[in-house]
Amino acid sequence: MSSELRLKKLRGSGGYVMATISDEQQMKGNLGGPDLFLAPIGRLNSEIITKHFCNTCEKEVEGAPKIEYENPNEEVAENLILAEKGQYICNTCNSTIAEYREFKKQDEIQAVGVAKPLENETQNAPEPVVQQQLQATPEIQPQALHLK
Repeated sequence: MSSELRLKKLRGSGGYVMATISDEQQMKGNLGGPDLFLAPIGRLNSEIITKHFCNTCEKEVEGAPKIEYENPNEEVAENLILAEKGQYICNTCNSTIAEYREFKKQDEIQAVGVAKPLENETQNAPEPVVQQQLQATPEIQPQALHLK
């Protein structure tokens, strides 16, 4: 695979951006369909974004949208830290074009499957009620026996 940069459309729930991305970023943004998505890529350098489109104001705007982010470094599960969360925001109407979350592990050696909720007592979801479908059985009518 080459390391060329290509101009691609990256979709979010509220619009899209056009950005020049690497093959590695393209692989991250590919969720198995024909479209590429911003959320799995995370924060892009605004200099590589050429324009953005907002579904709310239905405008295509030259240049990058506003990118707001924070680094909470919040433990969300055992061995799983929310390192960064952010939003791509339309320059025209301030609507959200896309959101992203980046996670990291405290202990890189431990497997990802080790991540468990922080609460000791997990909230027990009510067990689904299984409704049995009763089959209609024909009623047996008593009949008189005729003995000869």
